[in-house]
Amino acid sequence: GLIAGGGLAARWVNAPEVVQKRVGWCLLPQAGVALGLALMVSERLPDTRSVILPLAISTTVVFEIIGPLVTRWHLKQAGEYQST
Repeated sequence: GLIAGGGLAARWVNAPEVVQKRVGWCLLPQAGVALGLALMVSERLPDTRSVILPLAISTTVVFEIIGPLVTRWHLKQAGEYQST
């Protein structure tokens, strides 16, 4: 969802092609939003709590580990990253 949505939004606003190809990947590390939405859903739909929360937490952990690495790689590919 994030990858395709980011690309579509960038295309919609006529962003440069390099942004269209890479912006979605750079949105992966978004832990706070994912956990907040999972908590809201689990409060409104208590029957889904046992599935929603573990799924949201585990995917958040994975994306917080690989997300910055993927973001850095795509920024390098786009020519927007300089190591210090």
